[in-house]
Amino acid sequence: MNIQTTPFVNRVGERISEQLRDSESHPILRQATVRICSSGKRARPRLVYLLGKTVGANEQSLAKVATAAELIHSASLLHDDVIDEGKIRRGMPTANVTWGNSAAILSGDLLLTMALRELASLPRPITDRAISTIQQMTVASMREVSSIGNFAIERGEWTKIAEGKTASLMSWIGYSAGLLAENHDASTRFDRACHHLGVAFQIADDLHDVTETDSTKIPFADLRNGNPSIVTLEAIKRAPEMLTALMKEELPMSQNRAEMFGKKVVETGAIVGGASLLFNEIGMGLSKLKPFENNRYAQKVLSWGKSLGENFLGVIND
Repeated sequence: MNIQTTPFVNRVGERISEQLRDSESHPILRQATVRICSSGKRARPRLVYLLGKTVGANEQSLAKVATAAELIHSASLLHDDVIDEGKIRRGMPTANVTWGNSAAILSGDLLLTMALRELASLPRPITDRAISTIQQMTVASMREVSSIGNFAIERGEWTKIAEGKTASLMSWIGYSAGLLAENHDASTRFDRACHHLGVAFQIADDLHDVTETDSTKIPFADLRNGNPSIVTLEAIKRAPEMLTALMKEELPMSQNRAEMFGKKVVETGAIVGGASLLFNEIGMGLSKLKPFENNRYAQKVLSWGKSLGENFLGVIND
């Protein structure tokens, strides 16, 4: 039987639209939040649904968690674009470009309050963990800001940033999906699985920054802005002399300089190193789901996890 996640995702989208429509906010805040929330792949709501259905959680409660997850994620994007001075998001001008930094920041704050309100009727541990997750995301963002331009950061510091900015929200999704079914073993397993898949998601994002040609994204953005990247760390490990050259660069680099360094990064074999780390995280994440491998909903999660590395299979196999 084919599993359709679209109806659930559409209900989540409708719920978000209702929240934005009913909120007592300023017209600019409404426009900015609608723009960021009306697009995207909705990967997090799909993950909530599949994990929750794996253990028979109530679908209405799952929709609340999925809605909150998408609102928290969207808020983080609004804030990130201010920090990174982003110009394009999902093929459109960012909120900070269109309405200014203040509107973008306040729009993100508004989405966070909506997310917490959405969780009010659910078991208190879910809300408590959501608050902790937002704190982790905030601290990790500050770690990232503090690391901008420091191409010599330790691998462990990059990991803390990835765990806080990306994996913490994914972990909360897994934890909550299991808890809603009152299945504490599943909650723990889903939590850890999603943690590893969240780190894998960030590694894949770093890899895509230097390998993808996408008209909606400017390539080599991490290098240009001096953002911590696992690919850059892998390149410096292979060619230590690159660190000296990078540390002399004035940030943000011109696009030509970023592309020049990007080509050098690729030539070091850093893509292979990054891909190896990616598959390691995917493997650890999927291993936590092994007890559910015969469940048709869990099988969709397993397929999604494997898909994170599909674009880099050739790199490893060459």
